[in-house]
Amino acid sequence: MMLSLSIFSTFLYAERSGPYLGLGYGLGDLDDGGSYSEQGFTQVTEHEVQTPYLYAGAFINENLSVELDYLSFDDVTAKDGTGKEILDSVTIVSVVAVAHYPVLEDRLDLFGRFGAGQVLGKERGDVDRDYNEAALLFGAGIGYRPNKALTFKIGYDRFSYDKISTISDDAQKSSTVIDFIYGAFEVQF
Repeated sequence: MMLSLSIFSTFLYAERSGPYLGLGYGLGDLDDGGSYSEQGFTQVTEHEVQTPYLYAGAFINENLSVELDYLSFDDVTAKDGTGKEILDSVTIVSVVAVAHYPVLEDRLDLFGRFGAGQVLGKERGDVDRDYNEAALLFGAGIGYRPNKALTFKIGYDRFSYDKISTISDDAQKSSTVIDFIYGAFEVQF
C-alpha cells in the first residue's frame, strides 16, 4: 500500500512536496466521560492541560500530507470528598492524513485532519495502573505561509477513546474525549 502510494505521488506535480517538521503548543481539555464520578471522585480539579505538540510529516502533493504526531498531557487531577486523588497522565502517538486546500496564491492553507493513534496512559492513586487504548482523531485548522518553507498554523483536534478504569474494584468503561486547541509552526524541507 505504502509503495503504491509513493509511486503514485511521484507522478503528481506538486508545489508542496517533501518532508516537514512542526512544533507547537496548545491547551487540551479532557472529558473523562464520567469515569471519575462513577468511582466516587466528584471534583476534577485539573482537566485543562497545556502541552507542547510535536509532529513530522511529508506532503504527497499540495492537497494531501501524512503526519506522525506526539502529545503528552500530564497530571489531570480528580479528587473525592475525603481528599483522596487520582493523577492521570496521557500520551498520544498518532498517524494522521491531512487534506489541504490552499487559497490566496498558496498563502493560506485550510486543512482537515483524520487519523488514528495509541493512547498510553497512567493513573496514579490508591492503585497505580497503566492503560493502552486505541484513539480516533479528527480536526481542522488554518495555516499562513509567508514563504514556501515556513507555515504558521492554528487548529483544533478531537481525540476520542474508550478507557477502562480499574482504580476501584469494579472495572468501568468510559468514552473519553480530549479537545485540543493549538498554535504551531512548521518548516518544510
